[in-house]
Amino acid sequence: VEDCDNAAAVLPMRQVSSDYGKASKAAALALKSRLLLYAASPLANPTNDIDKWKLAADAAKKVLDLPTYKLIDKATVLGDNMLSVFTKPNNDEVLFSSPVIQSNSFESANLPPSFGGGGQINPTQDLVDAFETILGYPISDSRSGYKPTDPYYRRDKRLGYFIALNGSPIGKTGIADITVGGKDGLNSSKSATKTGYYIRKFMDPTAD
Repeated sequence: VEDCDNAAAVLPMRQVSSDYGKASKAAALALKSRLLLYAASPLANPTNDIDKWKLAADAAKKVLDLPTYKLIDKATVLGDNMLSVFTKPNNDEVLFSSPVIQSNSFESANLPPSFGGGGQINPTQDLVDAFETILGYPISDSRSGYKPTDPYYRRDKRLGYFIALNGSPIGKTGIADITVGGKDGLNSSKSATKTGYYIRKFMDPTAD
């Protein structure tokens, strides 16, 4: 924590493009916040010392209050597509990251096979079920409004941004058909999903 405080005192709030990927004040304070959260957690804090939780909360508040950083809303993202949060370098949500040579290797590995991808990452049903409905309740809660016959109805919008569901937009103009017998469904090719889902997170929404 002391190292983080010392670093935060001298680092710039946000790195300019020529130094993108190097630590900033935001990165140091975010690391401090995470360290203190781990220190307060039950594994490291079996007596549930409330003061440790307060330290963690105060550190997190300092990160939340940093200028120039914010959650991106739909009105400000590239092409009105929230997927650009994952692909636009140094956007306002990124506190710390390392630069990567631009390539389409992630898309090539993970797009559905009918779009030329390898379909490697297949999110599980447990992960899909973990997304709440827009009412803020888990799908197992009777107040959630979850419909088993229409399982993606009024779900937390992050579900559609993170995971390719049947009917999800893919790239510029594509639509995923992950039904059994569909072009990207089970057994449609050796690269087809084994779970009924593909990944969308980190995919370039403009990929052709």
